[in-house]
Amino acid sequence: MAAWIATEFWSEFKGTLGISLTPVDGGRLEVMLENEMLFDRVAEGGAYPGLDKVRAMKRTVKERMGQLAVVSR
Repeated sequence: MAAWIATEFWSEFKGTLGISLTPVDGGRLEVMLENEMLFDRVAEGGAYPGLDKVRAMKRTVKERMGQLAVVSR
C-alpha cells in the first residue's frame, strides 16, 4: 500500500517532491507533509486510504507547493 501511495505522488509530481518510505512495526502508515499529518492509519482505525483520500492528499501537496512558489518569487 505504501509503495502504491508513493507511486501516486511520484507520478503526479515528477521528481519535484521528496518521498521517504520508512519501515516500522505494526503496519503503521503515515503520510506527512512538513510535519503535518495528512494520513495516519492508526487514527483511521487500521483502514488504508482509498483513492479519494490519496487524491485529497495530492491536492493538499499541490496547493502547498503553489503557496511556496508564490513566496519564493
